Amino acid sequence: MIDNRAIFALLKRKLRRRGFGRVVTMNYSPTTNDIRQGRVTSRRVEALVAKTGYERVHVIGHSLGGLIARYYVQRLAATSGSTLW
Repeated sequence: MIDNRAIFALLKRKLRRRGFGRVVTMNYSPTTNDIRQGRVTSRRVEALVAKTGYERVHVIGHSLGGLIARYYVQRLAATSGSTLW
């Protein structure tokens, strides 16, 4: 619960080597945020889609970020019109 986006450094490099052109990471604080922080994720995903023109994005989360990603996918993505993988 107290890790930050640095935990994804190795994964980020591996994803880029496998053809993922853009890998975006985010931090959440377990002391100031909760699962409903998925709304921030929703806004960031929509901005990424608008900026890149990507039709699909992959959402990966760890610890609190995993719970937030799940909330986003299950509760918010269906209303935003995003296609997630």
